[in-house]
Amino acid sequence: MADSAKRDRAIALSAEGRQPSAYELYLDVQTVQESAIVSNVVNALKQEVLRLARKEAKAEIGKARKAVAQHRMEIARLKRLLAQREREVKYLRKQVQGDQVRSEDAALAKLAELNAKQ
Repeated sequence: MADSAKRDRAIALSAEGRQPSAYELYLDVQTVQESAIVSNVVNALKQEVLRLARKEAKAEIGKARKAVAQHRMEIARLKRLLAQREREVKYLRKQVQGDQVRSEDAALAKLAELNAKQ
């Protein structure tokens, strides 16, 4: 029973100048017990909702963690591949520069031969 209804009944009884009967007291106790039961049910439902929410959140976080781990592995793989390609480019540049020097040396040698024959 609501507190305002109890208060109203208590005021009415005191206005009549009498005490509540045993039955009326029994009804008050029943109301308190029922409200305690309802309160327990509400608390149990709240706890169950929280448990389920945590369970779902944990599952979603687990999926996100797996995705993050896969992305990190992919980033590491791409970094290794980039380093390898940079080494290859460096090697090829050295070869191209060496070829250019040799071709210049060969051209100079041919010019020297031609000049020597004349």
